[in-house]
Amino acid sequence: VAVLDAAGAMLLESPVRPAKACGSEARSVHDISNDLLTSAPAWSEISPDLVAVLAGRLVIAHNADFDRGRLLYSCSVHGVLAPAPAGWRRTLDVLIDPITARLPSLNEAMRIAGAACDDVRHRARG
Repeated sequence: VAVLDAAGAMLLESPVRPAKACGSEARSVHDISNDLLTSAPAWSEISPDLVAVLAGRLVIAHNADFDRGRLLYSCSVHGVLAPAPAGWRRTLDVLIDPITARLPSLNEAMRIAGAACDDVRHRARG
């Protein structure tokens, strides 16, 4: 989980210990290790900070529909309060190629936006 403000300042960043084992493909895609996951705080430990930092903010995420769904699901499963941001927007919506309708990868989106991009994989900070 990572939350940056509009100027790029880090407001919250933390790995989250999954409720069940994370497969090798997911660990590879996200460039994370078992050691990182097993020592990370649980969702219930992270969620109060996430609720506070997202309160009233517009959340912009590469695939906000997916992220919002996972966030709400995790809060429901763990029985914790879900964040109440002002709204959600997808970077994908403004980056769809008008000719091919192809969606850019996260790395492509960062290059289009002029953001630093050193193979961010699927890390939250990216």
